[in-house]
Amino acid sequence: MDRYVVLQEGTVYDHSNGEQYSCLKSYPGLGPDAMLERVSDGWTLVAHGTRMDEQGLICWNYSTGGRWPDGGIPAERICRHG
Repeated sequence: MDRYVVLQEGTVYDHSNGEQYSCLKSYPGLGPDAMLERVSDGWTLVAHGTRMDEQGLICWNYSTGGRWPDGGIPAERICRHG
């Protein structure tokens, strides 16, 4: 069973999708929430409702503010649908 956790800044976590994420900033009073950077490509996001399962893998309820490292262009401006 997953449990909500406050991620520690400067720690790299394994995600249930097989990726690794580095915790850049933790917001313990907000859900808990955390600003994370995907190690493989630098994608940064704010994860809302961070959780950890029995194996120590993290996941979250949803994310916002995703952006690539190349100048901080928001994903919403890169990936336009329709």
